[in-house]
Amino acid sequence: MRTSHVPHSYLGFLLSQHAGAVQRATAEALMPLGIQPRGLGVLEVLSAGGPLSQRAIGYICRVDRTTMVAIVDELELEGLAARDMDPDDRRAHLVRLTRRAAGVLRQARTLARRVEDRHCARLSAGERKALLAILQRMLPPVTDCGSPVSAMAHPARRD
Repeated sequence: MRTSHVPHSYLGFLLSQHAGAVQRATAEALMPLGIQPRGLGVLEVLSAGGPLSQRAIGYICRVDRTTMVAIVDELELEGLAARDMDPDDRRAHLVRLTRRAAGVLRQARTLARRVEDRHCARLSAGERKALLAILQRMLPPVTDCGSPVSAMAHPARRD
């Protein structure tokens, strides 16, 4: 059998398999906290630079507008995020973390890290660090994602 035709030799297949496994395990781990992995990503973005518009968060997370609305709705229902009027534009809202979010975010980080630790158990610390660096380098910078608006330059840009 030629290895070039075995799915396990294709980057896309392997990345998809690993992403699916980590996604499912992370979703299961986060279930008691009432959030999904995609919600954890939004909480991390808000923790690092909030409050932000949904558009800015979606741009940073590389998520379309409709999906971002659903994610923020989920976080709002769990009491982890809130939408406030933008003081500079009363037609727009900014998303911020609630007080409750800090504790949940700490717990979620721990749970997600445990999933990653299990998934990467066969890698040395150096290999894991190299894998993360390679995957990060493979993604185009957020400013190269095709959006006309740079979320980092205009974090409160309107939806």
